[in-house]
Amino acid sequence: MSVRSAALDSRRFWGWLAAITIAGAVLRFWHLGQRSLWFDEGVSVGFARLPWHQMWLAMWEQANMLFYYVGLRGWMFFGDSEFWLRTFSVIPAIASIVLLALLGRRYYGSTVGIISAALLSVSVLHVHYSRDVRGYPLLVLLLILSWWFYIRALRSGRGRDFAWWAVCATAAIYTHLFAVLIFAAQVVCIGFAPSRYRRIRWSVLAIASVGAVCLPLVVAGRSGDGQQISWIPPLSRQTFQLFVYEFTGAEWTPFFVSLAVFVILLGLFARTLFREGLSEETWLMSMPIAGTILPVVLVLLASIFLEPCFLPRYLIVILPFFLLGLAIALVRLPRWIAGPLLLIILAGNIFGLHTYFSEPPWNDYRSATSYIAGHAKPGDALVIWGTQSRFAVDYYAAKRPAATSFPVIAYPAPLTVAGIDARPSVDQINHLSTRFSRVWLLFDFDVPKSEYPVYAKFFIRRLELQYRDHSLAHFSHVQVLEFSNKTR
Repeated sequence: MSVRSAALDSRRFWGWLAAITIAGAVLRFWHLGQRSLWFDEGVSVGFARLPWHQMWLAMWEQANMLFYYVGLRGWMFFGDSEFWLRTFSVIPAIASIVLLALLGRRYYGSTVGIISAALLSVSVLHVHYSRDVRGYPLLVLLLILSWWFYIRALRSGRGRDFAWWAVCATAAIYTHLFAVLIFAAQVVCIGFAPSRYRRIRWSVLAIASVGAVCLPLVVAGRSGDGQQISWIPPLSRQTFQLFVYEFTGAEWTPFFVSLAVFVILLGLFARTLFREGLSEETWLMSMPIAGTILPVVLVLLASIFLEPCFLPRYLIVILPFFLLGLAIALVRLPRWIAGPLLLIILAGNIFGLHTYFSEPPWNDYRSATSYIAGHAKPGDALVIWGTQSRFAVDYYAAKRPAATSFPVIAYPAPLTVAGIDARPSVDQINHLSTRFSRVWLLFDFDVPKSEYPVYAKFFIRRLELQYRDHSLAHFSHVQVLEFSNKTR
């Protein structure tokens, strides 16, 4: 039983791939610079702009995305518009579509390659984060590359292929810590390889090399305060609803169809294992299964017994292998069954893309900063409640028209590392009225006052006692409050 599907001729394969790649590029470049940078994007830009020594310290505390931030820092040398910053994510996203098609074609058949590339091209999760100044598209590209060299290494036994596998895996882990889950899946899959592919010496050397180079990340993670995942909510129905939406683009129907197709893949794998034992086909089929199931199971267990860490965008690490598994299963089904199933999965993602493009920006710092700059007067002060929101505010304040005034940022101080998630102290609140005749307060949320955090309510009450007049302006997930006419 061969895992390879019937082959498309070369001309049809490249024609389909060109069309899919162009469609994926259009979805990712469409109005790319139209939306404001949101909170996470501002953090990316801010970290990449830090002086080198402070960036290393910040990475030691954050223990994540170092490889991406270093690349973004170089990219920003040539420009810093929203469009240009996000292009650094779009390029590896488009490359991932092509590489997944080539991976599928090389080891599973050209039809599998085209279907998996088409699914990735319209994936809501992938399109969404391909359009953000974040490291997720680069992460996906590195993970696909690591699988490519992993297969080549075990098949060829060449040291340079093992070296490239180790390099890609290490780069992926330094882009996002969850990449270690995919590396673990690769190690597990060695157990399903036929004996002629079990290059024990080279495999142990590659695994040890990745472990040694990534050891500083483990130390940094243990020495930090856990802020990287401390904000993630516990598992709930809403958690799984968000997971379903981001992975399938709609409600439950496309999800259950995708799940059913993946169960078919599990059945095909079990039959192949029973009939052929540890063959090359068994090994190749085990990869998308392990690359999908193992990370999800480990994250669920960690969220239940250790600390919540189940977040759909973190689980983007499984996306290319999940889609590859769906493609492998679909090509084994009769066309009259596979065709409608594929259309349902594609339609769910297309519906999700329509919803995504219709939504306002998450944090509209651009409009909020423009509003403050248009109404502020010399001598005003600005307090930014979400400390790391200063990164985005600084970005847009630097781009305001030269003729406009902008308040002195009384809090937080220019961000380095220390106190990066702190809140204004009572003394800082009391000193505002003695130094400034008007204070602006920027919140990185937009909810009714009754739903403010307790300390935010206290902070506002103190300002209301010190200033007679106040007003409120709403933006997408951002609020701007103005306090003026100080009483003596």
